[in-house]
Amino acid sequence: MTFIQELYKKRSNYSDPDQATMQENSLEKLSSGIYTEGERFIFELLQNAVDAHSASNCLNVSICIQDGYLVFMHNGDAFTNEDIEGICFVGRKGEKVRNAKKIGYKGIGFKSVFGISSKVYIHTANQCFRFDKDYWRTYWNEHWSPSFGPKPADLSPYTMPWQVIPIESEVPICIDEKNANVATYIAIDPEDEQKLADSVKGLMQSCRFLIFLKDNNIKMSFTYHGNMKCSIEKRTLNGEIVLYLNGIEDSRWMVYKNSEVPLNLTEDQKRRIEKHKSTPDKLKNATSFDLSFAIAIEDGKLKKANNAVLYTYLPTSYSFGEGFPFLVNANFITDEGRQHLDTDAEWNKVLISKIPEEYLKWVASFSKKYSNYYKVLPKKSYGSTNDLLKVYEEG
Repeated sequence: MTFIQELYKKRSNYSDPDQATMQENSLEKLSSGIYTEGERFIFELLQNAVDAHSASNCLNVSICIQDGYLVFMHNGDAFTNEDIEGICFVGRKGEKVRNAKKIGYKGIGFKSVFGISSKVYIHTANQCFRFDKDYWRTYWNEHWSPSFGPKPADLSPYTMPWQVIPIESEVPICIDEKNANVATYIAIDPEDEQKLADSVKGLMQSCRFLIFLKDNNIKMSFTYHGNMKCSIEKRTLNGEIVLYLNGIEDSRWMVYKNSEVPLNLTEDQKRRIEKHKSTPDKLKNATSFDLSFAIAIEDGKLKKANNAVLYTYLPTSYSFGEGFPFLVNANFITDEGRQHLDTDAEWNKVLISKIPEEYLKWVASFSKKYSNYYKVLPKKSYGSTNDLLKVYEEG
């Protein structure tokens, strides 16, 4: 019996149809609620690719839509059995959850793909498996036991948690995987295909979401029925990050990174961090955190960022009023969709309070080189309508 077959048997071992249905309903609500913007599931797949990429070469990501599937491929490391088991779980405390340097930690991100599809294949190394809602439609008709009570005439309300049960499969369509180590095939409704294609292309038009991802060099492409629709690239050149859209330079960024900003927590702060239920375990015992800034450079001068949001490696939707004139990245605590910051989390308050001093020290270091440094100075206050704004103002 293969590992996938063993996992299938383990994950489908339900003796109570009500319990199985309740689990499926919970996963359905989780999948549809992770993101309010459907196409942002691409960010979840990208995050997984980044976390899996351990080589020094360029991270290559290819997205294509053809033959009824959206296919997301990358050259990150192939799945281990632990990775596969984690995909078939909710909140599995694997290596990503333990490692504070990994982007993900909640163990639910992949479930976002089920918000748009009920049939998803994963091909990695020599293994291929799928999650398939239709496969289970007649399951309880065939497995109803007299111990459950009289068999209902209509069994359609009873389901199985298909989102966590892998089915050993073959790759669904013939496609050039371009030497990818992981390829995810997401079945899509023909009626939604064009809208999804437009959404993916639109998401990639703003390529600055690549800036804070750990890889120095990243290439992403999107093809629709064999036609290239968009390509973006991140290159690290002479200490600067240069972004390209369709082969043309889009923007250039000066970046500051400090992966060991000391927290210096008071006993009261430690207690509040420990008490807060949304704070992951890997942060509760941390003594430092990651903090990065990015400033745009245009024609040799610093350029103010417009409507800048805060990043947790990928962009959130949270900004300070009209936003800082620069970009900020840190391992903030967010909601499940990583779009909204938790404004009550003590961890976030501590991180925000450290931004002013850390940023101004950096500005001081290049203020003689760039005479218009004042263009990228933040306001002393962006208001005080929530606790994050208050701690920033105090800082």
